[in-house]
Amino acid sequence: MKSKAVRGAVSFRFIAFTLCAAALTCRHTYGNGEVLAWGSNPWGPVQPPSDLGPVTAVAAGGYHTIALKLDGTVRCWGWDYSGQSTPPAGLSGVASIAAGGAFTAVVQGDGTVVAWGSNDSGQLNVPNDLGPVSQIALGWAHVVALKPDGTIRCWGRNELGQCNVPSNLSGVARVASSYGTCTAIRHDGQIVMWGHTAFGITNPPPNLPPVLVAASGAPSQSTAVIASDGRVFAWGSNGAGQTNVPLELGPCVAVAVGGQSCGVVTNTGQVVVWGQLGNPPVGAGPATSISLGQSHGVALLAPADSDADGVANAADNCPLTPNPDQSDCDEDGLGNVCDTTLDCNGNKVDDACEIASGESLDYNANWVPDQCECLADLFTDGHVNGADLGIVLAEWGTTSPGSVADINRDGVVNGSDLGILLASWGNCP
Repeated sequence: MKSKAVRGAVSFRFIAFTLCAAALTCRHTYGNGEVLAWGSNPWGPVQPPSDLGPVTAVAAGGYHTIALKLDGTVRCWGWDYSGQSTPPAGLSGVASIAAGGAFTAVVQGDGTVVAWGSNDSGQLNVPNDLGPVSQIALGWAHVVALKPDGTIRCWGRNELGQCNVPSNLSGVARVASSYGTCTAIRHDGQIVMWGHTAFGITNPPPNLPPVLVAASGAPSQSTAVIASDGRVFAWGSNGAGQTNVPLELGPCVAVAVGGQSCGVVTNTGQVVVWGQLGNPPVGAGPATSISLGQSHGVALLAPADSDADGVANAADNCPLTPNPDQSDCDEDGLGNVCDTTLDCNGNKVDDACEIASGESLDYNANWVPDQCECLADLFTDGHVNGADLGIVLAEWGTTSPGSVADINRDGVVNGSDLGILLASWGNCP
């Protein structure tokens, strides 16, 4: 039996932000100390119930939301036309949650799946021989379930082939789903997709690195994933720019798709959303997870000290990664342990910190470690060879400022420059 992980509770607080633009248009953003919700919902409230209390997970469906409470029960709010926001009486012992178009499902601690809401495509008809599952993901009207042995079962709507699981698919670590598409992530980080093929949604970009997590979003016809290096990749429908990943995003820890939007939580806890749905208010967070519906978003806010390093989130320069000394070598407000925005050699240490500590050289003083450049390629042909050696020898002894052969920028072309050139001999990195 799989036990449910329990996070520490934080103090309950309810804050409501109302942003009204045109006379008939209002967008509301709410936060209650653990759940942050924003956007709009024509069929029910976006805001969580005022008596919700501490929660451990939250998920957005088409026009409704479900939250997993600290005690293993659930609360739902939003549209309830098909009963998707009315959990079965007495439901408890819930380990994980998911929300679909107009239905909702959970996995209990013993691996049992319980579903409620619309059953127009048989999505509530859990197979009798299913047995325990370790994870579920919901599309608009279908369910994909991951078994403990790494195999997959699927049921519900199938007119797009979303429940035609590829034969012999195994070794799966995680699953995700969108409107009519399913995604499986193998243990080696490779992904397998099937179902709805419109907009190229089942065609991952070439040379996609190993994937850690894929986004689920019942209302979406886009896909987004986080690669092993923290980068985000998105593809599929792009009607509102939802697959145009911001270039300055940096490493991320959570990703979601919904409607015509994509959103992430960065490794510093910041919530960033692009596409049709806007960001939550500036300063909201830090967060640990995100989920997007058709026109609203929800995020789980981090507890007071989410990385348990003894520094409160409000003062922590890296709130999701322990760094009790708060080291920040480049003084940019991000702690060294999570400041890898400029990390040319991929060692998870900011380039500026490597240079400042003397760990890496930077002869040309451009704050890029020399190991990531090819300073000895004086002929700029991508190689360090005889042509470059000839330039050094031709300028030997030169002391004029700016000499291209003065590789280490010490003001003279001499043996030190020759040593750097010989050490770099061959193809540039």
